[in-house]
Amino acid sequence: MTRIYANTEITLTGTFKNSAGTLTDPTTVTFEYRHECESAWTSVTAVQQSTGVYDATVTPKYAGLLFIRWKGTGTVPVTKEDTLLIEATRDASNPTTDYCGC
Repeated sequence: MTRIYANTEITLTGTFKNSAGTLTDPTTVTFEYRHECESAWTSVTAVQQSTGVYDATVTPKYAGLLFIRWKGTGTVPVTKEDTLLIEATRDASNPTTDYCGC
């Protein structure tokens, strides 16, 4: 399992398949995320890599749980959600706060 650290850019990949299991482009693709301490979802532009495959890049600010959501509409109407564990930064010289205090 790959470790994910706060204040480190990560690229996440979402795939969309039709009912037959073939990679297919939805009419629209949305990627959203939020930290467990936040109530609002943040949208990030999803970039198409190939048919039915999209990437989104985020930099989690805090250690803790990061909730992610991929949404497809139209030809592939689906919502996929997942949770990632974000760890505190390994770099002790990093002046940012890794914990939100929730």
